[in-house]
Amino acid sequence: MKKLLMGSFVLTIFSISLLIFQLSCKKEAVAQTGSYVLHPATTSALGGVIVGSGLNINNSGVLSVAARDTSVPQLGKLLFVELSGGLPDQQTICTSNYDGTGKVKIPISLPTSREFRSIPVHATLSPDGKMLFFEAYEGSTQTYFIYSCSINGSNLQIVHSSSKNLIGLMNAY
Repeated sequence: MKKLLMGSFVLTIFSISLLIFQLSCKKEAVAQTGSYVLHPATTSALGGVIVGSGLNINNSGVLSVAARDTSVPQLGKLLFVELSGGLPDQQTICTSNYDGTGKVKIPISLPTSREFRSIPVHATLSPDGKMLFFEAYEGSTQTYFIYSCSINGSNLQIVHSSSKNLIGLMNAY
């Protein structure tokens, strides 16, 4: 009987130790309660979204497209070239409204040895529409030029020239 009592006591102690061990190892994962709100993103801190260029975000986290720079308004003008023949010197640079009305020829007087560089000549307006930029070429010296002038053709000036490298006008901004 002593052995039976001793065995029961050992089994009880063993059961209690297993129970204590299970309770001590029990892990409980509790999901966050309530409503979690992700902090708004800014241009310097991550949050709900990453804000790139051309976008604005207010204090409430509302994302919107940045307003266009209105300091230089759209001019509503087309810049085009009329060809009266197949030669570079038979071109006229013109402007008109978007709908084709209000056509104006820009009278440009290049020096005798120079002509528009290509057919059609590459020309562009300054953002405010007051200056015209275009390419020219002098065959005898093999020199390339970028010229500027006022929108009425006056104040013709060489902006850049090169006899070593081909230069090309891209845009004015």
